[in-house]
Amino acid sequence: MAPAKDKDSDKERTDARALHRLLKTPGKDSDKERTDAWADQMAPAKDKDVVVQHKLETTAEWEAHTEAAAPKDWLYVVEIYAMWCGPTEAIHSTLKKLNVDYMGRRLKFFLVSAEIADSLEKYRLSSRPTFMLFKNGELLETIDGVNTPLLKKYIADHLADGIIDVDEVEATAEGEEEEY
Repeated sequence: MAPAKDKDSDKERTDARALHRLLKTPGKDSDKERTDAWADQMAPAKDKDVVVQHKLETTAEWEAHTEAAAPKDWLYVVEIYAMWCGPTEAIHSTLKKLNVDYMGRRLKFFLVSAEIADSLEKYRLSSRPTFMLFKNGELLETIDGVNTPLLKKYIADHLADGIIDVDEVEATAEGEEEEY
């Protein structure tokens, strides 16, 4: 009697073969490029389309969300990263979950390079990300490094109860993308 086939082990063998073929693919200069290409092929398509952190690319955009003129009652979680290091990927799944948990609430996640504003100069040499929470243009909290429990606590503490952004919920339901 032949042993029963295990679907999981078949998938693992298929994934391993795909990785092996990709690692031998000409035109890929480094292991990282080959690994990233393989991860892109293996990742579900729906995850590639989810944008949780919106990038602030100019000093004007940074100031519009973090100074006195910032929209009222919005909680902004801003990840600051050094350009040479890039943003962290370790927190991305947590941010996606928080985005879903607080859908329609006045909470937005942003990503900013420490290079865009002089006020962020001290973060340019750090390989650790820094997360800042702003509300009404005021800095409420700062978290050095990836500290998911503390980030969740600060968001729960500072997110206004009961304030729902109806326009955002309707736009999301209709498939429209909100402008930042």
